[in-house]
Amino acid sequence: MQSANADSDAAASTAGAVHVIQVQGNTLNIQLSNEHTTQDCANGRLVKINGYQNDITLTGTCSRIVLNGWSNTVHTDRVNSIEILGHTNTLYWLHGSKPVAELSGADNAVHHITD
Repeated sequence: MQSANADSDAAASTAGAVHVIQVQGNTLNIQLSNEHTTQDCANGRLVKINGYQNDITLTGTCSRIVLNGWSNTVHTDRVNSIEILGHTNTLYWLHGSKPVAELSGADNAVHHITD
């Protein structure tokens, strides 16, 4: 008999759900679906996000954020440059000047959060 967790894991695997958060050198790789998470940019990490319908908060200063997927919302303290692919993704930054932004796809946006 399988445990409840094994049944959940099997259902998630069958549905194609992915949940990976991994640091490789100065790169933070995030692959999520339908998740909420807070991660640290560690003052200069490149952050690569792949997935859909996520709510991600990045603390510290990110050197670059590459966001691929759909219906993701990302909040970051500070970022130097952004590339957003896919559709209906939104990135909010809190501090610093407007980041260099490359947007492709449809309905992607970058907004400054003002106090």
